[in-house]
Amino acid sequence: MCNEACATKNVQPRMCNQECPTKHVQPSMSNEELIRSFEGNTLPDGFRHADHVRLTFAYLSEYPVLGALEKFSSALKRFAAARGKTQLYHETITCACFFLIHERMARCQGADWEGFAIRNPDLLLWKSGILSRYYTEGTLKSDLARNVFVLPDKGLETDNEPKTKVVGGSRPEIQPRNLAPKFSPET
Repeated sequence: MCNEACATKNVQPRMCNQECPTKHVQPSMSNEELIRSFEGNTLPDGFRHADHVRLTFAYLSEYPVLGALEKFSSALKRFAAARGKTQLYHETITCACFFLIHERMARCQGADWEGFAIRNPDLLLWKSGILSRYYTEGTLKSDLARNVFVLPDKGLETDNEPKTKVVGGSRPEIQPRNLAPKFSPET
């Protein structure tokens, strides 16, 4: 086990890695305290992916889904700006993770944070995390996805042609796709 907290929560060793996903999460704070600390910019540095998941859980526990998204994304932008890291905010990652957490909360029906975290360890891992099931790397690295929510693109490709290309820089740009069904005229 990576730490005693995992052992006491009966997290299986296969769910843990050298950097335990629950290591930095604020389990002792209530949802209201966590939100207040985050919005007041008093959380400690070292805010990791699992902390974002915990915070999203708190917002979704306290507010209706669309209000929670607005409050969370606005506070996240302010949090990044206060640390001089506005370039780290990513609209697609924020929204996609937010709605995945919302769906999982509905499936867990009333679980508290600890119960939720134990039942959803895949949401707590960043590297090779849940979004790699839904998005290509090129899409998530695009400026478009950073600035506006982009729908998942895995499973939409029907041929072997790449759907991204580098245009005048080091970041891939998403190429438009024709997702309309192809019809052949009846003879």
